[in-house]
Amino acid sequence: MDYYKNGEEKFGVISSRLYSFGSSRSMQKFYCFISKDIKKEKPKSILDIGAGPGDLAIKLSEIKNTKVFCIDPSVSMKKIAENKFAKRKIKNIEYKLGSSRYIPIKEKFDVIVTTISFHHW
Repeated sequence: MDYYKNGEEKFGVISSRLYSFGSSRSMQKFYCFISKDIKKEKPKSILDIGAGPGDLAIKLSEIKNTKVFCIDPSVSMKKIAENKFAKRKIKNIEYKLGSSRYIPIKEKFDVIVTTISFHHW
């Protein structure tokens, strides 16, 4: 299934790797800020829409007793993220293919986040 709407920017293997390489370091302070703010809410579940390479999800997974759900339309981004999760032995993140228009998770969420993806919708 193609989760992209006509005209949306698609991330393939090369563009996903380049994006992951560039965003991983440059966004860390921002992700720490977001995580610190969200932690105050003591969420049990967080949805990251447009999770890309999973860097924000990794930071959010550090919040105690929290399950992080990720969705993104890119198969390549999902693979990159899942490799990062496996390398770090993170168990409280679930990543599915989807989009802002199709959320394939039937959970209710305490917090929903999206960063650097809104302009792609």
